[in-house]
Amino acid sequence: MKNQLAAIELKVLVGELRHLDGSWLDQVYELESGSAASAAAKGKRLMLQLSASEGKKRFLACLAPSAVFFSSIKPSTAEKPGSFCSMLRHHLGNAKLVSISQLGSERILELVFSSRNGQQLRLVVELFSKGNILLVDEKGVIIGAAEHQIWKDRTVRPGFIYSPPPATTDFAALGEEQFQKAVLSSEKDSVVKALAVDLGLSGVYAEELYTAAKIDKAKSPLQLSQAELSSLFSSLRQLLSRKPQPIAVLDGSSSPAEAFPFPTAASAAAKT
Repeated sequence: MKNQLAAIELKVLVGELRHLDGSWLDQVYELESGSAASAAAKGKRLMLQLSASEGKKRFLACLAPSAVFFSSIKPSTAEKPGSFCSMLRHHLGNAKLVSISQLGSERILELVFSSRNGQQLRLVVELFSKGNILLVDEKGVIIGAAEHQIWKDRTVRPGFIYSPPPATTDFAALGEEQFQKAVLSSEKDSVVKALAVDLGLSGVYAEELYTAAKIDKAKSPLQLSQAELSSLFSSLRQLLSRKPQPIAVLDGSSSPAEAFPFPTAASAAAKT
């Protein structure tokens, strides 16, 4: 079972979550992490309680780096919130959710809130590597982070300008010529690796493309014909246009083990 969302899965999820725009943030909770969870998860397991105009409560769980999901039922929460959760309560109390979006085709979710004093604050949920959740002000300065991190090309801690990792190819925004150029410029030794890594589609959705295009996944990008490149691009556009049709994959005990936003070759090969 994979333990992180693919970029295309986050893109579908954001579309499903946009009905939360305009909701009011009632409270921020820290979710129970369980005895097996490490201290590194502290502050990265949050639940936002939101109220729509009709007063109905909705719950958005953010578990960095593994998942984001919407629930109509309040999950179990920790009795005592940590310092990061308390900070979010202070800055985002009674704030209005203005928008939910994905940063390009990155595994980064951004929730923009209008605070009580009229500021626009961003709650950034990073769903890659170790994961993180941050609050960023209007000027892009980090107010707080669940985990302070220092990387080769960026520092994630209060007082620093928030800088996401170097952007990967935004596969959803590519025209056919740009797509073909991206595939042909890949230094990977196979089509599947070029699609999964350089275009950021992940293995499952790279498989969808080369299967639909009837292309040998082991073929080098430079061996692709013009017709094969066009077929791959057409398969990508069809994949991005699919309407959500969630599929749950069950384990040996018939418990949910994995989920997909729509039927895939991987889901068809598993028990659903």
